[in-house]
Amino acid sequence: MTITRRQFVHRIGAMGFGAAFVSMQALGMLPDDAAGAVAPSLAAGSGKGKSVVILGAGVSGLATAFELRRAGYEVTILEASNRCGGRNLTVRGGDVVQQLNGVRQECNWDEGLYFNAGPSRISSQHKRVLHYCREFSIPLEVQITTNRAALYHDDGAFGGRAIENRQLHYDTRGYVSELLSKCVHQGALDEELTADDKRALVEFLQGFGDLGSDGSYDGSPRAGYARFPGGGMNFGKKRQPLAFKDLLNVKFWGWMFNEDEIFGHQATMFQPVGGIDKIVVGFTRQLPDGLIRTNCTVVDVRNSDDAVEIRYRQTEPGSLPVFENPQQNIPHQFDFNHLGELRTIKADFCVTTIPYAGYKYIENNFSATKKRAIEKGQHYENSVKTAWKSRRWWEEDLGIYGGVTYTTRDIEQIWYPSEGFFNKYGTLVTSYNDGDVGHQWHMLAPEERAALARTSTDHVHPGYGKDLTDPVSVAWRTIPFIWGAWPAWEPDDSAEVTRMFSDIIRPEGRVYFAGDIASLWAGWMEGAFAAAHTAVNLISRRVAGSQT
Repeated sequence: MTITRRQFVHRIGAMGFGAAFVSMQALGMLPDDAAGAVAPSLAAGSGKGKSVVILGAGVSGLATAFELRRAGYEVTILEASNRCGGRNLTVRGGDVVQQLNGVRQECNWDEGLYFNAGPSRISSQHKRVLHYCREFSIPLEVQITTNRAALYHDDGAFGGRAIENRQLHYDTRGYVSELLSKCVHQGALDEELTADDKRALVEFLQGFGDLGSDGSYDGSPRAGYARFPGGGMNFGKKRQPLAFKDLLNVKFWGWMFNEDEIFGHQATMFQPVGGIDKIVVGFTRQLPDGLIRTNCTVVDVRNSDDAVEIRYRQTEPGSLPVFENPQQNIPHQFDFNHLGELRTIKADFCVTTIPYAGYKYIENNFSATKKRAIEKGQHYENSVKTAWKSRRWWEEDLGIYGGVTYTTRDIEQIWYPSEGFFNKYGTLVTSYNDGDVGHQWHMLAPEERAALARTSTDHVHPGYGKDLTDPVSVAWRTIPFIWGAWPAWEPDDSAEVTRMFSDIIRPEGRVYFAGDIASLWAGWMEGAFAAAHTAVNLISRRVAGSQT
């Protein structure tokens, strides 16, 4: 019995996502990710006489246009909103955040203050993002994610008292080291360790956990001081350690205790000086006027044997659908037929970065397999960020310079800025939530989100809620044409998603798919760039094949 390549990949997919992805590369269905490659290397002029229309001016669409244009392709970007960048959004004083229900928030902050409402950091592992920062001479600074002075807070632990990151981590390390040291002394590891091994391990554990000479843990200056050291004979007083039983009962172990151990979150992290949208500006400065057409809402995508035809509505700025009920922030149906003039553009190829949720409202002649993948393969996460202008009390009063505090309250995270140290004012992010909580917050009015964020911040940092002013919240599924904060799928979540991923990312006729929806780096700019590079390489191979 013979099977098709698609059937073969599906069968391999049942063995795991990685096997399916590698098999697709081996079959030529996806290009290899060249070792060390940070961008496509297309021959100059190799795209001359060929045209590509790109749907979406987020960073993936911008990178696609930049790389194709350098190779001589004629490129056009259609963008539904009135701005470039997609979820790469930096809010500054004078900016307006508009929701689908017509609610507008105007940012009233001082010059120099800003809020990265979408991506906020660049991992040192993100070689493609760093490549473009170098390409466009975008200055970077260190973004502090982990700060031992930041806090962990759980209403159900330690009497509801917030605990410094350093105390939670170093008390835990001390107790675990003490337990292992006892195992060594009591002979529990005699079969695994020689006498010399045991001596070396005990010495290691004493340093690792800051144990006493008897192998016990009785607190450590690493966990902080109850009274700081001073001059003369003032040696300070270390904190009493948290009770080991209490540490075992808190929720942090299944959550963010090991956040800085995650590969993509490990130091060093970076951020562009002045805002994450400096990356967007880097691309737009390289692209000629007229290449990006904003306020163009795609309504139909049609493949034919020799071209792709895109129909779209050229709308007027501000002519977005508005829901009368303020609670109807999350869209269930769009009708753009009344918006603007219907126009058509044809090209040899199309690269679409539109989130798959958007294709529920775009006519197309894709295959049944692709349509099913679009409908079932992904959903988009709800996430709400709330930011304020404030006196920098976290630095002046608490000695917290950058980093993230985690709490079991609905705000989930408090981000302290990694820039503007010692200035009078800064921007404090006091909610970054997702999941069910994010969904609930999407249904709230901005002033309701702000009230909740202030209350929870004041609970974690008693007395400081009053210092927060001029809130701005961005609930991503309420932002026109965005559809959500990031694609929410994991290849290992189910065999169904594993089998479906090859259908999600596979080209459809002359239409190619980019954006972080088509990447393993979902939710990161690195994924958006990786998918863009894959699409560019696939088009280049196809054109080269037709010319031979």
